[in-house]
Amino acid sequence: MTQRDSINADRCTNKGHDSMDGVAKMCVTQIISTISDCRTDPGELTADQAHRAMQVHLSCGVDVCKVRRRARRTLVEARLMVLDERAET
Repeated sequence: MTQRDSINADRCTNKGHDSMDGVAKMCVTQIISTISDCRTDPGELTADQAHRAMQVHLSCGVDVCKVRRRARRTLVEARLMVLDERAET
């Protein structure tokens, strides 16, 4: 899956349905697999994806986790997160 696929997968919704259909389940699986590996930069993230990634990688540090580093940068650039002066960018 490409980075563009993972971003497009996040656009899949299941609004108005009580249970997830196959397409929505596939979309959720693709999003999770894209942000699950600390060693792989997930590429461009939306603010929602970045927030999700920060939750998934809560115990990781930005110095070793590429997903958390990308998510933090995305949130800072979107002005949804403000770094302490002591934080490395």
